[in-house]
Amino acid sequence: MKKQLSITLLSTLLLSSGSAFAQGQWNFMAGMDADYVAEPTLSLVVGNLDPDINGANNDTVSGIELSLNCPLLQPPSNKIRQQISYTRYSDSGLKINSFEINPHYVIESASGFGVGFGPGIGYVKAETDTENAGMLALQLGVSLHYKAMDNLFLGAEARYQATQGDNFAGQKGADNFRGAIKVGYSF
Repeated sequence: MKKQLSITLLSTLLLSSGSAFAQGQWNFMAGMDADYVAEPTLSLVVGNLDPDINGANNDTVSGIELSLNCPLLQPPSNKIRQQISYTRYSDSGLKINSFEINPHYVIESASGFGVGFGPGIGYVKAETDTENAGMLALQLGVSLHYKAMDNLFLGAEARYQATQGDNFAGQKGADNFRGAIKVGYSF
């Protein structure tokens, strides 16, 4: 199920990115422009993490996230939101701490509301009572963004994370699926 979701998300990303690039002039190094506005948002993230590790359960994941308009690349319409997050999960002796950078191409469909998708890269520190490992990770996710009352941000995200590891808890890596809601303040 999770691999099917990942394949569907990747297909959607590839199909959408081709039409997005065809729309016009992309702005590289957008943060250097005088009219660049970061629109930073700081959010609390709470959700559910489902590790692909034998004996691990779905349980609460929580953390913080800083998002802003990407200073490296901006499309001619819509925007790319750079999401930088740190989350923690702990259940039955398994702990997973994850630091991630996830740029999402956000399509604004209504005033204050947007739908996003994109890849990500991260670092995962996973540990049990007998093992611990640090692993690089790749993600693919989809997100919802809503900005209300000028400063209130509400969001949701689902993403799959594949980790690179030789052997952790008798398996290759600490792959996981996360669904989360976000509540934040836009500066």
